Amino acid sequence: MKILSAVLALAVSLAIVGNLSAEEKKEGQRSDRPMMGMMRMFEGVDFSEEQKANFKELWKGYMPKLKAVGEKMGDILTEEQKTARAEARKAAIEAGKKGKEIRDAVQDAVKLTDEQKAKFAELRKERQALRKELREKSMEIMTPEQKEILKKKGQRPDRPMMGGMRMFEGVDLSEEQKTNLKELRKGYMPKLKAVGEKLGDIMTEAQKTVRAEARKIAIEAGKKGKEIRDAVQDAVKLTDEQKAMFAELRKEMQSLRKELREKSMEILTPEQKEVLKAKYMRWQKHKAEGK
Repeated sequence: MKILSAVLALAVSLAIVGNLSAEEKKEGQRSDRPMMGMMRMFEGVDFSEEQKANFKELWKGYMPKLKAVGEKMGDILTEEQKTARAEARKAAIEAGKKGKEIRDAVQDAVKLTDEQKAKFAELRKERQALRKELREKSMEIMTPEQKEILKKKGQRPDRPMMGGMRMFEGVDLSEEQKTNLKELRKGYMPKLKAVGEKLGDIMTEAQKTVRAEARKIAIEAGKKGKEIRDAVQDAVKLTDEQKAMFAELRKEMQSLRKELREKSMEILTPEQKEVLKAKYMRWQKHKAEGK
């Protein structure tokens, strides 16, 4: 059920968003961004017209709520803090920093007050509750057979590939390019699957149980991202040998992803690369703003 819930949390909205009109998308603007990665997993699931309509109505009902929370989060910072955040983020990216390093640089620059931190924490809990509601109501629309299909998809070790084609949304690819990208990804799936299976074999069954329980508790406590990872890591207590094995396999996974990304870029034209670059920068901006 945990796997299925995660899959649905990563699945529901793009099926719905794909059915929304351009006007509706514009109205929602970036409020639906937290849900935008949720779909491709629905490919291969046969929904009735009634189910599609129900998904659409459900999603439309949650867009204003998510938008309202996003706007409240955007209003917490002062104009000076927003400027400091933008400058810090730009400097961190130009310095070649990634992920947590960028977030830490931004956080150090913005210098939230205790009151602001408390407001952000409260709004994150509210947003998490909305997503949970949406996930649960989405599950009610689906049949047991459909849920089983999604569960199997969620168990696939090649999930690092699932975001591969999503990144090209909005880029006008030729049929030849689409074919080349598809074949490139198919070539990397067995390699990524092999690494994923090795990662899954490192922990004992007891450690896997502890990990699942620690993650559940952390999420219920309103923790996010690194806080959840730290809680899980503290609970599992990997041996030095296991840590070394994880580190080595993560390097291998990272190397494969880098190769795939670089070869994918070779298929694109300079103009298409610019479109992707602009898309990435917009995503980074809205991510920093907590939208």
